[in-house]
This record gives sequence, C-alpha cells and structure tokens, in this order.
Amino acid sequence: MSFEFVKETGKPIDCVDINPELIEFGKKLAKKANIDKVRFIVDALPSLPKLPRNYYDQILLIDVLEHVEEDLESLLTLNSLLRMGGVLIISVPTPYYPKYFGYDFAKRIGHVRDGYTIKELQELLNRSGFEIVEWSYHTNFLSPYLCKIWYQCDLPFRIKALLFPVFKTAYFDFIGKGNNSCGIVIKAKKVKQI
Repeated sequence: MSFEFVKETGKPIDCVDINPELIEFGKKLAKKANIDKVRFIVDALPSLPKLPRNYYDQILLIDVLEHVEEDLESLLTLNSLLRMGGVLIISVPTPYYPKYFGYDFAKRIGHVRDGYTIKELQELLNRSGFEIVEWSYHTNFLSPYLCKIWYQCDLPFRIKALLFPVFKTAYFDFIGKGNNSCGIVIKAKKVKQI
C-alpha cells in the first residue's frame, strides 16, 4: 500500500511495523522497485515513541486495531500524531470475521478481539478526539462465504491462483454490500486534541 501511495501521489510516507523482519523485507522491496520516498520504522502501538507529534496529515491503520489490546490508548496516540483536521483511515474486521474465517485462524494471526461494530468504533473514535466522516462495509454478502472457502478449505495453490480473480471480483465488487460483512472501513477526522 505504501508503494502505491508514493506512486500515485509522489509524496513521502512513513511505513511502521512492529516486526523488524517485515521492515527489512519492505526496505529490500522498495530498493528493488526503485522507490525512495518510503521511510521504514520499527515501532509499535499503543505508544509509537519514534514518531513525531502533530506532524501527519493522514494515517492509515489497516488491519491493525484488532491486534492491539489497548485500542483506546492506540487511538489517543494516533490523535497526537495527526495535525488538527488530519484524517485517520481505519480498516478492521467485524464480529462476523471469526465466524467465517474461523476462531482458530483469527487467534493464529494474532487477533485479540473478534472485531468491531460501527457503534463500538464510533464510541472509541469519539473518546479519542475523532469524528467519523464516512464509513462502509468493505465486503459484500458473498464475501464471508468466499472467505470461508478460501481460508478453511485446503485448496492447492494452483487452484487458488486460478480462482483468485473470480474471488477478488466477487469479494469486493459484487453489488449488495451489507451488514453481515467481514470488515469495515472508516474515514475519521481529528476534531479535538486530547
């Protein structure tokens, strides 16, 4: 995502991950792709001590919050990193996620909670100085079933590679997004310094 952001905007981006091996892998990929506007930082929520305060215009928190015990504290930290009026984009699973992906799978990849409802997210964001600008489910009514097939059936890689374009189209683009979705995307704006 960071590379695509840089390609589209030409602006620099800080890419943060708790795993130093993933950061090193990202650096190698950036060098190979000749992308020099991505700064890689090993750091972790909830505190992110290595990042500058009141500095960023936008933060992407993609598939992270469900892995962090201290979700409110993490959002308060993100508030401190953003300039007033800055935008926070969040993608998280809903409580339907483990139902379709499996509870064992969710635990194996480090989820500390099943997911969030829009009401829970709105409450957390309000308490941490944000206001939701817009939100949507980012999957549709077919997605949970496709995810269950994809992740819980032991399909050979070749079969998955052949099915991927069909699954991708059905997962994201099929009309009928609804509240039995596996995920929510939120755009929130910093409205208060906390």
